[in-house]
Amino acid sequence: MDYLVKDYIEEDSLDKNVPLDRIKEEEARYPCRDSGQIEFEETVEEIRSYIHGYEFTSKTTIAGLPLVSIRFSRKLGKNCAAKGIIAIGNLAIGVISIGLISVGVFSVGCLALGLLALGAIACGGAAMGAVALGILAVGTAAVGIYAGGVAVYGREIAVGVAAAGKTVIAENPDGVYELVYYKGIAEETIRHFLLQHHPNLWKPLLDIFTLVGTHIK
Repeated sequence: MDYLVKDYIEEDSLDKNVPLDRIKEEEARYPCRDSGQIEFEETVEEIRSYIHGYEFTSKTTIAGLPLVSIRFSRKLGKNCAAKGIIAIGNLAIGVISIGLISVGVFSVGCLALGLLALGAIACGGAAMGAVALGILAVGTAAVGIYAGGVAVYGREIAVGVAAAGKTVIAENPDGVYELVYYKGIAEETIRHFLLQHHPNLWKPLLDIFTLVGTHIK
């Protein structure tokens, strides 16, 4: 009634959660529509945007790439990919990438490809996932130069429940040098075994395989 009779709305009658400036702006844009109609149309527009996807690209760039790129779409393809230093989307390509399919230096996704990859299927320099392929691979099924997990193959070192390779620690080993896991193996025994056959083994790798070897079940 205030709007129709006085040509303005008194502040006390407003929804306290809606800024006055926004209401005046909407009145100027839509003088013939009430607030309920405006809110309904905004809701429809939001639903439409979610159906068609979501996109955000930061204005800040590094070496020509956006600092943050987010793209979600019903489609997959290079034109629908999120590309940036930090990339998030169905298909993400970046230094740090997170998505259904992610490619980057550090990648997390259902299918992850990268220097460091974590995903259901992971492939990279160091890969961890249900299925892992890499120089260092850790997973339920893992294949690499160095591999650890449940069913694994490691060309140099393999540690798992069932493992094959050159130097093997497993319940069911198949290797040139074998250490059989039977109701547990002492940490020092694992370290001594690995260093005996790989005296120059990088300490972080020694620590990783010692940890995996003491928790084979």
